[in-house]
Order: sequence, then C-alpha cells, then structure tokens
Amino acid sequence: MEDINNRMLRETEKCVLCGSCKAECPTYEIVLKESFGPRGRMHLLWALLHGELTDTAQVYQRLYSCLLCGACKKRCPAEVDVPMALSLIRSRLSVGLSGRLLRAFLKGGFTNPRAYHLLFRRLYPLLKRPLIKRGLLYEGFEPQLPHPHGVFNSERGIKRGRIALFVGCSVRYLQPYIGSAFVEVCERLGYEVVISPKEACCGAPLMANGMIREAETAGRKNLETFAIMDVDIIVSVCPTCVYTMQNRYRELFGESLKVVDSVDFLSGHSKDLLRIISQKEETPELEGLIYHHPCHGLYSLGQKETPLAVLNTMGLPIKGSLKGCCGLAGTFPLRFKALSDSLLSRRIGEFQKANASLLVTSCPGCVMQLARGIGPERVLHIVEVVAEMLDSNVC
Repeated sequence: MEDINNRMLRETEKCVLCGSCKAECPTYEIVLKESFGPRGRMHLLWALLHGELTDTAQVYQRLYSCLLCGACKKRCPAEVDVPMALSLIRSRLSVGLSGRLLRAFLKGGFTNPRAYHLLFRRLYPLLKRPLIKRGLLYEGFEPQLPHPHGVFNSERGIKRGRIALFVGCSVRYLQPYIGSAFVEVCERLGYEVVISPKEACCGAPLMANGMIREAETAGRKNLETFAIMDVDIIVSVCPTCVYTMQNRYRELFGESLKVVDSVDFLSGHSKDLLRIISQKEETPELEGLIYHHPCHGLYSLGQKETPLAVLNTMGLPIKGSLKGCCGLAGTFPLRFKALSDSLLSRRIGEFQKANASLLVTSCPGCVMQLARGIGPERVLHIVEVVAEMLDSNVC
C-alpha cells in the first residue's frame, strides 16, 4: 500500500476548497460549523500533516465525528476520498484511554467473535440498559444464537447455482433472521447457499477506528477464505461490507473481493420473483412502505432507483424514499451520542411525516438504529420483505 502519509497528503492536495462536499454532510447539516464538514476536516488534516496543528482533543473530536458515509466523495468534483483520508489519520491520532480500550475490545471481538458473543449473551442482563441508553440497541432486543454456517439446499431439488453468503458480523451475531431471510429467498429461486465458518469481519469497523493493520489482516483472511470456495457468486446483505471488500481492500493491499449486494442480486432476479409471486393464490398485505437509503448503498454503490424497482416489481405500495444518515455508523453513538440521536430524530420525523406503516432498508446497521426509534416490528431489511412475499406457507 502507498505510504499512509503520502496517501493523506495526496488527498488533501486534490481538494480545491469549493465547498460542494458540505451539501449533504450529515454532521455539518446539524452543527453548521466548518470544522464539522468535509472541507474543514481536510484542512485540519492538511495542517496536521504540515506541522501547523497539534493533535488535540478538539482536533480528535472533529476528525472522529465524520460518519464516513461517503456523501462528500460522491459530490466532490475533484474526487477527494475524504472517508479514506480520515480513516488513515485516525491511525495516527492520540485516542486516550477510552479510545485504547475500545480498540482493544474491537481487536479482541473480531479475533474471537464467538467467545465475545457468548460472553455478551451472559452479561446482557447487566449491559441491556446501558446499551439501549447509548443508542446501540433498541428496546426489546434480545441476543440470539449465531447464524449457522454450512450448505443450504433448495427443497425443490433445483440447483440453479451456488452462492456464498458473506453474512457479516452484525447479521451473524445480532440479526441472524436477516441471513435466514436471504437464504429462504435463494432457496425459492433454486440456489444453493454456502456460509463459511472462517469468514472474518469485512474490516470497515476496524478502519473507522484507525485500526488499519487489523483491517488489512481481516481482509486478507477473507480473500483466502473465499478464494477456495467453489461458488458462482458472493453476496452480502450489507452495503458497507460490499463496498469495503470491493474497494477498500484494493486500496489497502492491492486486491479486492468481488461481492454483490443483496439489492443488486434481487434486482437481477426481478422477473423470477414476479413469476413466483404471480403463482401465489394470496400474498401478505404490506401497506404504506417507505424505503430508507443506507449511505453506502446510495453514495458508494449508486443504488438510487434499484431498491425501489425491486419493491415495485412485487407490487408493493411505495410511498416514497428517505436519504440521510441514520446516525449509527458503527461505534459513532459511543463518542457522539447527541449527534447520533439528532440524525435519528430527523429520520423518524421524516418517516412519521410520510404517514407510512413500514420502513424498509438494506443495511443491517440501519435496521438496528431505526428500530430503536420506530420499533423493530416496523423496520425490515429488504430481503425480509422479499422472503415474506415469497413465503410458500401462504400459497
């Protein structure tokens, strides 16, 4: 990988200070201060690299308050990669005791995820209230068993192809029902699904916390794991995982993992989905849907119309769509709870104004965060909606 300092310098020198990046920056929209926007952060980064600024608590606050959503990169005429530059500088910032403890926890968690999950389940009665208060979990959440790994075959005896599902940490350990819904959809389409027990974290949470070497280690492990799998395609139900493995791996160590997001996978099978649904005698009634665009789905993967087209294919009543960060962004609520809550409140207000009954999204993190404000029964991942529409029990 290119030297970290040179990479950061290159990004800061590309910036022409036009300010276009601030138009959709979620933190600038709330705080309305230059240093809480992309242009201001890049100027702070430039000053740090040139010795005109020291590493202070105020600088730390500004550079860590970026959600790494990618909205600025999408709008930038010079294509400055602000999220990457800020991820890199975070590896050089003084993080204090709390930051070191968080990094140690993340490193341990992603190195021994099953052990940490077992410990979390046992300690959950004690952790429940603090986690809900910090906005990391929603009221009513209960830890579940990890999503099983192995081979899942279509009960209809059709083998259309073989899919490797990259489950992701959140779905594997906190939201296994999302993974199960995707497997159900694939089985109805005639696919065999393989889930590897050796899958590692995609690396996005590690990069967001400045743990660049750890992210590279996780990435290389995933490359090795999926390289030996005899599959036709790799699919993930998380747009952040998809973007990280497709793009950030290449920037970290020169290789990438070709992964398809679940929205794009469903879009490619629209005709098949419509055919199966049309053969059903009755379908579930899902009224008043609003689609929330996850940041990485919208800005990084360019999924502006695709998810809406998937839902429209199934004849669902779409009342509109929302874009704007939900405020989760991994560990962001731990450091910036007020900002996180403000962003969530805006999304809740938009949902309520639309007078919709159900919010659909395609990011497990967004599901977790939005459920905290709207209620888990009213927030679904798009693969859950599709699985319900295809459910053979109502045929």
